[in-house]
Amino acid sequence: NSVRQYSLFTDHKSHRLDDLITVIVDEKNKATNNAGTRTKTDSKTRFESEKGKGATSAVPRAKSKTDAQGIFDGEGTTQRRGDVNATVSARVVGVLTNGNLEVEGSKEVVINEETEILKVSGIVRPEDIDANNQVRSSSLANARITYSGRGSTSSAMEKGVLAMLFDWLF
Repeated sequence: NSVRQYSLFTDHKSHRLDDLITVIVDEKNKATNNAGTRTKTDSKTRFESEKGKGATSAVPRAKSKTDAQGIFDGEGTTQRRGDVNATVSARVVGVLTNGNLEVEGSKEVVINEETEILKVSGIVRPEDIDANNQVRSSSLANARITYSGRGSTSSAMEKGVLAMLFDWLF
């Protein structure tokens, strides 16, 4: 059983196993992918034959000409955006040899039978922890931030069995 001692003259910052730290999640992600394709093919085939002088066969003069051209233009754009703003308390679950802290935390909020779950984990440098014992999610190395939900609204957004079967068939 250890007793924690705090100094009146210094800020308390997390630095030991099981200490708590507040992670301020302020993530704004945006990705855009553009693709374009342009192809053009030309193909020409010519065949000519003429009866040679003195030949005994009766091959008439023949000409053949084939021209083909193909053009394809294609463009596509994909955009994705996600924003998460929240705070979550995380626990120090490991202290690395260099003093960096491994942290993990989760928060579950239930509103009107809807459950929102926020999970955070990563590695933080002690110098990135401010005087209020807080760290921004952008300062977490190997950050893993998941935000999910359960309930009637989440279920309504899921595909039904027939829609999944239709997608699989086509």
